[in-house]
Amino acid sequence: MKERKTYRSQLRQEHTERTRDLIMEGLIRTMANGAVTWSIPDVAREAGISVPTVYRYFRTKQDLVQGLGDYVVRKAGLAAMKPPQSPQELVSLVRQMYISSEGLSDAFRMASVSELVSEVRKESIPLRLRMTEARLIWNLSEASRLSTGDILVTQGTDPGWTPVFPLVSGLVLEVGGQLSHGAIVAREYGIPAVINVPGALHFIQDGQTIEVDGSSGRVYLDIAGSSS
Repeated sequence: MKERKTYRSQLRQEHTERTRDLIMEGLIRTMANGAVTWSIPDVAREAGISVPTVYRYFRTKQDLVQGLGDYVVRKAGLAAMKPPQSPQELVSLVRQMYISSEGLSDAFRMASVSELVSEVRKESIPLRLRMTEARLIWNLSEASRLSTGDILVTQGTDPGWTPVFPLVSGLVLEVGGQLSHGAIVAREYGIPAVINVPGALHFIQDGQTIEVDGSSGRVYLDIAGSSS
């Protein structure tokens, strides 16, 4: 009898996980379709399930977007990754990150540049970091200039940048989207991030004190009243 109950419990858990994944894929396709606004019925339609089923797992739109970041991290295979401890581990990590990012579906890529990104970003990227020193890094070869706790300001990141993330306390990128490499890894490391800030490498000075607010998508400079 106990084994039967355990088996049923495992089946329920697997069913729950499959249903939640269907809902997340529905949200991603809704974003990828280019909609300016969205609703839970829209997600249910894309997921091919009933509206009450979506509400059973996610009671509000906020619950949905909060679940999206965790889903993307798991889908990209980042959840189990740890900072490398040796050159060999670094090579292995970069290779794994490259394979993971290449494996993301076309819907992921389309969703990352959709007009819904700003709404999702408010819930799925770590929030705010108080005034901290910014470090302008134009390419990965300059990463040795970073000190622990700096805010990394650069054009964009790819899997080769992953070993840098444990050093920094915040992230500002000129290009990218909610599902881009920088946004995904920032969430995994709990780093406040503002993505898609054109010209950041020009209006932020190297060593300048800035504040990163991932909830609003703004970067505040140490000059009173100045922000982007």
